[in-house]
Amino acid sequence: RQPQFYLRVSTLLAAGLTSFLCLTYRENHCSTYNHLIPLCGISAKVEYLLVKGWKCYLFRPWRDDPCPVTAVPMTSAPRKISSLVAWNSNGFNFKEYAAQSLDSRTNAGVMIIGEHLRSLRNYHPAIPGYRTYSSPAKTGFCGLCILVQSDIGAYEKPTGVPHIIHLVVTNLVYGEVWNVFGVYLQSGSSHSKTRKSQLLPLWGVVNDLLRKDPLAKIAVGGDFNLPPEALSKIVLKHTNGALVMPNCTGSRFSRFPGRGKLSAIDHWLVSKDVQLQRSNLKVHREMAWGYNGLSDHAAISL
Repeated sequence: RQPQFYLRVSTLLAAGLTSFLCLTYRENHCSTYNHLIPLCGISAKVEYLLVKGWKCYLFRPWRDDPCPVTAVPMTSAPRKISSLVAWNSNGFNFKEYAAQSLDSRTNAGVMIIGEHLRSLRNYHPAIPGYRTYSSPAKTGFCGLCILVQSDIGAYEKPTGVPHIIHLVVTNLVYGEVWNVFGVYLQSGSSHSKTRKSQLLPLWGVVNDLLRKDPLAKIAVGGDFNLPPEALSKIVLKHTNGALVMPNCTGSRFSRFPGRGKLSAIDHWLVSKDVQLQRSNLKVHREMAWGYNGLSDHAAISL
């Protein structure tokens, strides 16, 4: 059962809501009201926007789908994930072309973008050929999203927190199912304890997955804002070594390339079954600000 109805959406909110609710624009159903509708307790400016500054959209809720926005039925042939990429973009405006260029070099099946700085009032980060699963930016949080190639099946599982996105990736060869987590933790040298507490929901889900299937394919990537030594101790403590940090081919450092003091705060954590398949982690320094002004973080691919 899929009832449908029309919504009037303010032009100020249309960019975010049309993507978030999967609305379809209906120009022929736009209203021609020339008067203001009196709304108790709402300013005249807001009244004007509600009546004159809105567009009409068609909404079709998927009642039988537990994930109405993120669950996408797949009809293409099963495929293999070529690579997994994580990048703190420091905003996404004008950087989708750089992300497309990175995709052409890595053929990334899944791309994690941290700090995209886009709230629900803005368009979600998007790249042609990818679907977006986004955690919008808000006060104290700069936004996180995961982009998945359109021919790969995926659905989002709620984590209860904005700084972690959990995707179950399907429609893969050999019937494989991957659990991919995008992470973007609180930045700042004074928030070390905050970052550790933000990771607690992750360990609970990961350990539960490994209890059910010791060979589960798990990959956790993003900006942890933690150096490798500190993160390794945390991972060992909470997963008993079930997750490991892959070795890099070349440099482990993913931030401030070219400076005298380098630091690695972007990481991939993978289960041991994934480590056997993808033992090398590559740092794409061309994505960092020291080279072309894109970001102060390099991208890392697995």
